[in-house]
Amino acid sequence: MPDGIEELSEPDRLQAAMVGVGFAYVAITPVTRDFVLEPSMLNQPEQVFGFSPFWKALDPKQRAGVVDEVRARTECDGPRIASTASIATGRR
Repeated sequence: MPDGIEELSEPDRLQAAMVGVGFAYVAITPVTRDFVLEPSMLNQPEQVFGFSPFWKALDPKQRAGVVDEVRARTECDGPRIASTASIATGRR
């Protein structure tokens, strides 16, 4: 995961960064959307799961197990994957 994404993944840090560059009345809103996982996306699992703190905690064998399980589910029903972003707004 890129350093900036990891650093700003926590709402308090994102808010502090926004204030630090001159924004006031900063609000952080989590937004979650589902997307359908295409089977070909599993060929590059770091791009799919790399932003999850849980993924980083897994060893290579566990990661392979996750990919195998998701691939099996993809064959059945094309699972939806929740993707959450922290949206920051403020005034300058």
